[in-house]
Amino acid sequence: MMEKKSEKPKEEVLPDKTNIYDKIKPESTEIPEEIAVLALKDVVVFPQMVTALGVTTKNELKLLDTVLATNRFVVLVAQKDPDKEKLDTSDLYEIGTASIVLQMLRMPDNTAKMLVQGIARVRIKKFTDTDPFFKAKVKVVEDVLDKAGVEIEALATNAKNQFTKMVSISPHLPEELKIVVVNIEPPGRLADLITSHLNISIPEKQEILELLNVKKRLQKVNAFINNELQVLELAS
Repeated sequence: MMEKKSEKPKEEVLPDKTNIYDKIKPESTEIPEEIAVLALKDVVVFPQMVTALGVTTKNELKLLDTVLATNRFVVLVAQKDPDKEKLDTSDLYEIGTASIVLQMLRMPDNTAKMLVQGIARVRIKKFTDTDPFFKAKVKVVEDVLDKAGVEIEALATNAKNQFTKMVSISPHLPEELKIVVVNIEPPGRLADLITSHLNISIPEKQEILELLNVKKRLQKVNAFINNELQVLELAS
């Protein structure tokens, strides 16, 4: 009698029944007051940023299932110590990014990958639950623009020029970033996009996320660009 060959488990893709890619408009999306919170070890997600994240623990999978069954919203917050496994609320930064889960892919090993898009900076006001996953009441925090528009424009122009130069000599950054950066107008968004591609630490990226004053954010980002550019020029 012939043995029946066991079939390889298939990856399950969550169907995108709402065409969510086309419907999301971050600037007009209403953030729920209470929202699930997912701790991140090695990444800081910024508003407007689209990124893929791994979901590995049972509680994270419960969080993902709950989020997908309700409004798709989740707050993504970096944890202060990436090596710590059992987290308390004090192990998370206060500022994170409210995001929408665009798509989820279930893997054969009972883990999952999800594609998320950052929507807005939020401040965690109060944790309302910790089991089986974190939930919190949050408040959206807006960019602060100084009246010195000319100075902000100059900082933004310098950031664009220096980052474009950096892309030209970096072996790890795609050339398409030049076009993307040149065409971004909001200065706060420009600073966020550039920061997401810089080779800096998680605490340094978190510092940029927490800088609500756009002028100060651009000043800090320009300093990071200049440091990284010097390293690349010395190595080339």
